[in-house]
Amino acid sequence: MAKKKESKGLEKIKLDFSKLLLGSIIVNVLFLLYGVVTYLNPLIDLTVMRVMLGVCFIILGAYAIFEFTQKDKNPLFNLNIVWGILAILTGLLAIINPFNINKIFTFTLGIYLVIIALSRILDAIKLKKIGYDGWSLIITIGIILLIFGVFIMINPARMEDVETASIFVILASILEICNYILLYTKKEDILKLLNPKKGK
Repeated sequence: MAKKKESKGLEKIKLDFSKLLLGSIIVNVLFLLYGVVTYLNPLIDLTVMRVMLGVCFIILGAYAIFEFTQKDKNPLFNLNIVWGILAILTGLLAIINPFNINKIFTFTLGIYLVIIALSRILDAIKLKKIGYDGWSLIITIGIILLIFGVFIMINPARMEDVETASIFVILASILEICNYILLYTKKEDILKLLNPKKGK
């Protein structure tokens, strides 16, 4: 009976982990579509683009918090409550724009990329600790996103062009989608490493 319960528990963890990863892929695909739409419509009003970006941040943040509530002892989602709150605050900053300048659009994009980058780097460190070989690719994705974010925050004036900002959104989204696809394809290996007793 104990083994059956343990087996059912492991299957539930696998199913929940799979659903969360698929959800993350879908959310980032939506963010990618946002980047493509704005790139194909370079004459779009910056205010409209800023509000749309803010909404995307809020959706991503809300999903990160949802992942945290569903983590079921999975350490990969332990800090999602922090990333989620920061993403939502970034989204609200983009929408409300208390400084009433368009530079806030690119600055908030930079902040968000830094938040995501730090999240990926910490994920990679956790995966390295449990012995997962794919951690190096994830930390590489995190470092690239961090470079994007810092570059945008340091050079907001150069990023006022809608097309340029959209390219960064597209590239960041593709990197995030690749990251989650990698985790999804290796989900069983990761869960076995996270739960060695249950994986036997």
